[in-house]
Amino acid sequence: WFDKLKTSASVAKTRANRKYRNSEYEELDVTIVKATTEEESPPKEKHVRSILSIVYMDRQEGEHEHVLHKLGNRIRGTKSWIVVLKTLNIYHR
Repeated sequence: WFDKLKTSASVAKTRANRKYRNSEYEELDVTIVKATTEEESPPKEKHVRSILSIVYMDRQEGEHEHVLHKLGNRIRGTKSWIVVLKTLNIYHR
């Protein structure tokens, strides 16, 4: 339950961040946080598919770069090996 609480806090922090409020990337940032939670389980496939569809399709200018930047921030900003492993899993796919 503690991991779910931390995930909820990370999602709330992402949504509350003034820099991304009403941003076109807000939902994408939340999806990245949800895909790279600290829960000891594989990332949910729906979140991974959502991220990968943006990387492969690059619907809007800059989305691809934003995903790579945010995934890099997830690796740099955590001490959890689980988050790092999930993030690298997404990079690898």
